[in-house]
Amino acid sequence: MIDIPGACVLEMDCPNSYYSFPRLTELEAMPDHVRVLMNSIWSQAVHLGRKLRFFEHQNVFVTKEGLCFKNGLELIPETKTYHSDNDILLSREMISNCLQSGTAPSISKAILTKNRGAGNYGHFILEMLPRAWYARKYLGVTDWPALIHKTSPALSEIKVQALQASGFTPENIIATGDEPVFVERLIVVDGLAFHTQYLSPFVMTCLDEIAASVPPADIDRLYASRGRGASRDFVNEPAVADHLSKLGYINKFAGELSFTDQISVFHGCSSVVGVMGAALTNIVFCKPGTTVYCFMPSSACEVLFWRIAEARRLKYIEIRSREVGPQLGGLPWDRAVAVTSAELDEILQP
Repeated sequence: MIDIPGACVLEMDCPNSYYSFPRLTELEAMPDHVRVLMNSIWSQAVHLGRKLRFFEHQNVFVTKEGLCFKNGLELIPETKTYHSDNDILLSREMISNCLQSGTAPSISKAILTKNRGAGNYGHFILEMLPRAWYARKYLGVTDWPALIHKTSPALSEIKVQALQASGFTPENIIATGDEPVFVERLIVVDGLAFHTQYLSPFVMTCLDEIAASVPPADIDRLYASRGRGASRDFVNEPAVADHLSKLGYINKFAGELSFTDQISVFHGCSSVVGVMGAALTNIVFCKPGTTVYCFMPSSACEVLFWRIAEARRLKYIEIRSREVGPQLGGLPWDRAVAVTSAELDEILQP
């Protein structure tokens, strides 16, 4: 690794990706403005590859979910991700206080493995884990720790399991919160994924290698349920789960599975049903040709699951569904969706 502070120490060219328009079923029609937006994205057949770039920075403050500042208060632009301008302002205030008091904890070296969305399993698997994996593999920094974000105990355990599957030992996984941490040498990897805009083929390469040693589960049809308290789910979920069981679908809640078990159940199946959400991100571990039925609110401006399916060459069917009840999360389409048994039969049975 070239030891030049702040330098791009390695670049890798990435091939283009070629996507197809999704197969759609509309139980409830998309609002006109959503349809226009979705069609403009789905119609883009060629997605230009972005260079994968590796940076080494020295004497960096890391705050929030991976905001990084060098030379005191200068933002490293590749680390902004989805943080707001207010997040940046608050981070600079916290760093200024630390510089005055000299109280920030210090780490000698680390690979940045957190960004905004660190509390979401899907964001971690697609955006953060591959950064650590690529830095370790291509820069040879096998003794550098991965710097992750403190989250719930359950998600933190999954992160540790995923990083261990990537070659990191438990002692080389460091979790920090929003507070500033001073890192003497920090590796930042850029160009792998940006939630609604880009998904690099390099992400698939990384996850393929991580999953290579995991045997597939003996499950042909999988219902990827959401669990209690989800901001989006079937409004009549117990009845839907029961009907799916009669159609041969095995109910698995990813939140109760280890990282390798999640890989196993998705890699082994030929058909997956679920409502859009973090658990369904695991379709990234499905075999090419697997059929995926993704139910989502009719007004959702979301293309992540389509991107994963196209990158993985899955048979992707998106079911735009009736929205029911109040908004349950931060997005206007975070609402329950309704589907009848007759509609399930028509959609799922060949």
